[in-house]
Amino acid sequence: MAKGAHDIRRMLKQDLITFAEHNEIQTNLDKFYMSRIGIRMLIGQYLALRKQMLSVSDNDEMIGLVHKRASPHMIALEAIHDATYVCTRTHGDAPEVTIHGRTDLTFPYVSHC
Repeated sequence: MAKGAHDIRRMLKQDLITFAEHNEIQTNLDKFYMSRIGIRMLIGQYLALRKQMLSVSDNDEMIGLVHKRASPHMIALEAIHDATYVCTRTHGDAPEVTIHGRTDLTFPYVSHC
């Protein structure tokens, strides 16, 4: 897809900013990518449910790909850890990050697809 977009941009002889302003092209790319994400999610959910059905597991935290009690606090901590690693590796240092507010809340969430 990226090569196709690059080829169209080159064929139209436009820079990246001008190309990004083509609403019709951007709308079609958005529709394509959203469809692809949706199909991937449906297939992943089906396969995960099928795997759970066939296995003898007492994992009541997951329904397919959906974590029933995902913690925004834990998700944020994972993101902070990853960003700190990349920042330190690239720049030699990383800013300190603090989380404020309630850290005990959970909600159903597809954490990894």
